[in-house]
Amino acid sequence: MKAEAAVVGYTKTTMETERVTYSISDDVDIQRHLAKVLTKAFYGEPREAPLREVPTNAWDSHVRAGNTETPIEVTLPSAASPYFVVTDYGEGMSAEDLKMYYGTLGASGSRGLESTTGMLGLGAKSPLAYAQTFTVTATKDGMTTVCSVSPDDEGLGGLDLLPSTYTGQPNGVTVEIPIRHNDIQYARDYSLSMFSKWAKGTVLVDGKIPETIDDDPRYVKVDDNMYVIMDRYAQSEIVMGGVVYKYGDRYDNKHVQTCTFVPVESDWAVNFTPSREALHFTQKTNDVVSTVKLWAPKFWERYLERAMQGMSDWEKLDLYRRVPNNSGYQPRSWPNLGFSRNKKLNFGGVAWYLYSDDSTQKSGKSFKTEWVEQTYTFVTGFPYKRISKVHKESLRAHGLTDTAILLPEIWDFDIDSIPKDRHIRWEDVKRVKVQRASTPAGERTDTS
Repeated sequence: MKAEAAVVGYTKTTMETERVTYSISDDVDIQRHLAKVLTKAFYGEPREAPLREVPTNAWDSHVRAGNTETPIEVTLPSAASPYFVVTDYGEGMSAEDLKMYYGTLGASGSRGLESTTGMLGLGAKSPLAYAQTFTVTATKDGMTTVCSVSPDDEGLGGLDLLPSTYTGQPNGVTVEIPIRHNDIQYARDYSLSMFSKWAKGTVLVDGKIPETIDDDPRYVKVDDNMYVIMDRYAQSEIVMGGVVYKYGDRYDNKHVQTCTFVPVESDWAVNFTPSREALHFTQKTNDVVSTVKLWAPKFWERYLERAMQGMSDWEKLDLYRRVPNNSGYQPRSWPNLGFSRNKKLNFGGVAWYLYSDDSTQKSGKSFKTEWVEQTYTFVTGFPYKRISKVHKESLRAHGLTDTAILLPEIWDFDIDSIPKDRHIRWEDVKRVKVQRASTPAGERTDTS
């Protein structure tokens, strides 16, 4: 190869260069060092690595085998059985396959396939980042092989295989990973959160279909592939190949926090770090994130406009109450509700009274919407201009030991729209008998 070199004050010259490409050293010590780096020291959060990598590898096997109608099966750890177990019914593995994919770093059966998640040849070995040993039971063409994967005395991972036997079982692989007792709850929570973003029918957890984000009130679907996260402390997420990549500031008050699903084989596919723990912010990834941030507020506002059609005032207020209070969640459609967080909601100009068991009392003609977030109980039909000691005793006897808003019988707010467990009539409060000591002479005994 020829290369040109120019130095100020001298004539440009052409020199012959020698090209040296990277290779893996034949030195055993260097190979051992690299192997340990790519297992033990590769992941920033070793607890999560096998919980993420083993299930995605299992589903990749289903995709390669064309068996996407059958879910993989996951058993979560418990105090009685502290093991994370993943079973697939994909291509299966022979003894030679086990040696290749569990005994060779970089070997992958998914490399070059657009519809699979794995490709790096490291995920199968990820349990060694957390556990001292794990077990693999693999069947292919009726022959079953069991092997134990563990490090040797110098920390280098390897396999111990039992002789293969004919069992006649269908093709598939089961991976069993021991979980430390103080990590059991973490493993369960992390796994359920991850599987909530898997498509229904792809995984069974403890024999059941897990709940998805469609069952989670914090996630609101605003487009086919996008959800708004109703949690002011959440980070935005991109889900690709069943792996959740969080990004952005946890306290970002300028953007709507979203969960966006990106197909692996699409033009929207993002780049990720080799450990698959985070996004790799290449130009391609930045373009996708920027597009999500651009379109999210538009999808969110369109959703709100549709959702509020036909809503009662109370339902609108409840929706408004659920939205996190930061500027990223304040679309232009909020004025259609007739109130904002910085203003007060007017009850038709009718005076109201705030009862609290700590003996405080307030009155007025409107109240801030933040108060509704505290789930106050509404007591209607209260005819008096002040709350007496006897009134408070009646409220306590009725079970109102916290706080309530007392209103007259006639008011413009839609009473029927208030949830029944939040609405009590004063006449029902009065029916409850109050047990009290004898009243000293001269003290007023208004029992109305």
